[in-house]
Amino acid sequence: MNLRYEIQVQFNLFDCFQFFSENATNDFEVIHEAESVGYDVSSIEWHHFHLHHKDQVYINLRTINQAVNHIDTPTNGFLVDLTPPMLRSLGDGLVVGQDADFQVGNIL
Repeated sequence: MNLRYEIQVQFNLFDCFQFFSENATNDFEVIHEAESVGYDVSSIEWHHFHLHHKDQVYINLRTINQAVNHIDTPTNGFLVDLTPPMLRSLGDGLVVGQDADFQVGNIL
């Protein structure tokens, strides 16, 4: 007699936490408490966070199965960079800093 056991795991709930740290430190704190979502949710939008330059943000997704066991999966996160861009002119000639004035002819 050959017995075969199939264990089907169904995930009932996902909890999303959002964390941040100030000034690129590793002292993370919760910026958004856990929000429970169902298994059929494909995206979440959170608004009105007042982040500053060099703040780090990441999200932790907690997956909970029917046996109430959980797995935490953090994202890589991102660093808020509010450095202003350096504006420069782009030239279209061979000499740096000097524009070549030309036009393509024979337009049909």
